[in-house]
Amino acid sequence: MRRASALARWLIPSLVRANRSLVILSVLGIAVFGTLIPLGSDTADSAATTKEGLGAAVLRAIMISPSIESDAPGGLFHADDLAEVRAVEGIEAAVGWAPTGIEVSSGSTTVGPFLTSRFSPLQPPVTHGREPVAEGEILLAESDLDELGADVGAVLTARHDRYVSENLREGVAVQVTVVGAFDDGFAGLDGEDVAYALPEWVDSIRAIGQGVPADEIQSRLEYLEIYAVVDSADRLSEVVDELRSRGYVAGGLGALLSAVQPVQAALQMAKVVLGALLVVFLLVVGGGAAAALVGAKRAEIGVLRAFGWRRGRVLWAFVAQFTLLGAVIAVSGATLSALGAALLALVFPTGVFGLPLVMGITADSVAYFSALLFIPPLAFAAAAFLPALRAASIPPDEVLRDVGR
Repeated sequence: MRRASALARWLIPSLVRANRSLVILSVLGIAVFGTLIPLGSDTADSAATTKEGLGAAVLRAIMISPSIESDAPGGLFHADDLAEVRAVEGIEAAVGWAPTGIEVSSGSTTVGPFLTSRFSPLQPPVTHGREPVAEGEILLAESDLDELGADVGAVLTARHDRYVSENLREGVAVQVTVVGAFDDGFAGLDGEDVAYALPEWVDSIRAIGQGVPADEIQSRLEYLEIYAVVDSADRLSEVVDELRSRGYVAGGLGALLSAVQPVQAALQMAKVVLGALLVVFLLVVGGGAAAALVGAKRAEIGVLRAFGWRRGRVLWAFVAQFTLLGAVIAVSGATLSALGAALLALVFPTGVFGLPLVMGITADSVAYFSALLFIPPLAFAAAAFLPALRAASIPPDEVLRDVGR
């Protein structure tokens, strides 16, 4: 086998030159498939399943309401209820939900959204700018920004109520910074015409409007609902049961994205189908090339058999040639695939066709590119096996007699 391997290595440059069209076609095929497979499946699946993705957050989310039997008086939550929910094992984050009115002005134009605590896993994603991280920072809907003639980064005047007496409120003006914008066409949980800010700042504005002293906010503020996210979708049922056992009305929000799981399954199927198409493509191309090459090399095969080469050695010589050819194609195609993905990420930093491009060295990416490197040599070896076996099985005298005619 050593001589057969040496012969295969010696013949590989001439094999590549003789099959330039095949090599170029195969390299381009691997490059295209290698870019499309992660873009069409892994990247989209990541956008839907990672903890940063909306789909998985909703699938792990719980809406909690007080029940008649609960300790929440008047059907409302208080700070101690929120603290109890946050302390439940498996709860990753929780926030009390209760909007308050606010007016935001720019020049003579005013919009009046409901200011709501920001809980990004369950609310519209930021399309421009960033999340609020300090008091006085807000997210406005893109339509409100357009109406105000403002943009992200603008410092605007906002007004909210301050409690004076039971039947009297007065307006208070504050400066707010628009740090981000969101698409108000997004189907969120908070209804229409909302703005978002830090939960602590929203609570302080609500407290001012209700006349609640700052040191009593935790004990006197009330919430309509509590939204929570579980740390794992596998624990969702367990956490919901625990909350119900404590007297709360709790239910998962996964039904709001009932199409997410079928879409994820379709994306996984797309990955399998694209991978299978790549293998079939390589088998067809490699098999056609192997049949043509072995047919053209019948005389050489007869000479090798006449010089005492056994069928297994001849078979290995040709299979090894195509394995090495597949390796050359694999390295070239995988390199072009990586460069293509990097180029797409550079040209389309926000994503392609609405799908964010996930770049970086991860276990999945290493396994994926390892498959790109190993599949072509194996496919070409498998494609060359039968043609080479048939040719190596022909008696040498018959081959030489046919060549001499």
